[in-house]
Amino acid sequence: MGAPVESLRASMAISTRTDGSQSNAFSLARMLVPTADMPIADRFAAEGFVALAPDLYHGERTTSPDDAAKLFMALNIAEAAKDLRGAIAHLRAHSKLAPGKVGVVGFCMGGQLALFAAQEHGDIVDAVVDFYGVHPKVTIAPARVRAPVLGHFGLRDKGVPPAVTHPLRDAI
Repeated sequence: MGAPVESLRASMAISTRTDGSQSNAFSLARMLVPTADMPIADRFAAEGFVALAPDLYHGERTTSPDDAAKLFMALNIAEAAKDLRGAIAHLRAHSKLAPGKVGVVGFCMGGQLALFAAQEHGDIVDAVVDFYGVHPKVTIAPARVRAPVLGHFGLRDKGVPPAVTHPLRDAI
């Protein structure tokens, strides 16, 4: 499984359903974490999921779009891959999880990192949902992504145009 993550800051939300059913789980990758992700993680938990939003920036936070762009470009992709693996492994071992499968959901940069997690850690990623994900420092090799992928991209999105997304869609 690779080297364990020594420590990882994350926001976790667990379903409080009392019907006796266990939950599916997912790791949530996103650009501004951890505080920006918790409402989304809470919403997934309310629907019966166990959700974990790892802090890929190790405590650095911003609400400034300019500073967020700097963090985005400075992200150490190799370290983010390790952090995602640790988050996914943590979820797979969680007692509330059944049948022991984990999907990765990502928004913006997190969408590309969700695909990257499936590519690099296909042994523990069972599904991917990518919402308009792109990161110039992350290269996806579609042949290495074994998990099912659901991608959401806008036809009129100037930030992630079809010229960028269609080749990836066609290859996956």
